[in-house]
Amino acid sequence: MIDSNSLIIIDYKDKSQIQNKQIYDNFIKFSIQKESQIKQLQSLLDKTKNNYQLLFEQFLNYKKTIENLLQSCLTNPQEINNHELNQKKNELFKFEKENLFLQEQLNNLKKQLNITNLELKNEKEQSNATKEQLNDVIKKLNFATEQLKYEKEQSNATKEQLINSELQINKLFLELKTNQDNQIKTEKIIEQIKSENQNNEQVWKSKILSLQQKLEFMQKQQKSDSFSYRIKEDKNNGVIEHLQNIAKIIIEKLNYINNQYQAEIQQLEFRKKYAQDLLNLFHQYLRTPLLQNEFTFRHDFKDNRIRSD
Repeated sequence: MIDSNSLIIIDYKDKSQIQNKQIYDNFIKFSIQKESQIKQLQSLLDKTKNNYQLLFEQFLNYKKTIENLLQSCLTNPQEINNHELNQKKNELFKFEKENLFLQEQLNNLKKQLNITNLELKNEKEQSNATKEQLNDVIKKLNFATEQLKYEKEQSNATKEQLINSELQINKLFLELKTNQDNQIKTEKIIEQIKSENQNNEQVWKSKILSLQQKLEFMQKQQKSDSFSYRIKEDKNNGVIEHLQNIAKIIIEKLNYINNQYQAEIQQLEFRKKYAQDLLNLFHQYLRTPLLQNEFTFRHDFKDNRIRSD
């Protein structure tokens, strides 16, 4: 996790970036204002040049008129009377007066034009200086931005490493706790097994002794039963022979049904009927006599259905 001091540093750098952004915006605004002022001065300069050109053309016209008038007086003096001469003098005086006025306006326009040119030059110099300062600020902002970006990347990488380390520590702690719990459980199980083994040892010793006694009894009983078995075997041979004969009779009957009837449905029907007959015979001649004499194998073979009808 990133501590609070790192967060404060990042916050401070963010504020510094905001301040630099404000400076940059102010420079942009100032540059736009200067550009607007330069355009206004340029427009005024163009207008002044136009006025100067217009006045200069008027001056040339007046000058040409005066020259023509003087030339006329010099060329044809006899044609000019006093009235006309006075009129021409008045016109000349008027032209001279207008000429002086035009010259004064031209001088004023020249001064204004020079002032405007000087202001425009100063504004351009200030604008160029401002642009250079703005470029320096932009370079500093770009450098600061790249530096901040790099530091943020480093901070994020460090944060990621801290998170991964914390996860690894938590994982190791959990594994250690699990191992400790398992070790405690294992020790308890070992103690329990030791205790059970001690108890089982006594139990098994007792069981072994009991089994040895039973084995000795069974060995004695086997010797006694072997003689009885030989006697029963002779009797069972008669039962086996009778059962074999009954089986032959049943097989012959089933073969007769299969040969007599070709349809499978008929064969199945007669086999069921024959099976029911055999069951009735079994019930009548074997099961019923045993039940009447309480001779059953229900307990020996765990057949609880021996008494069900």
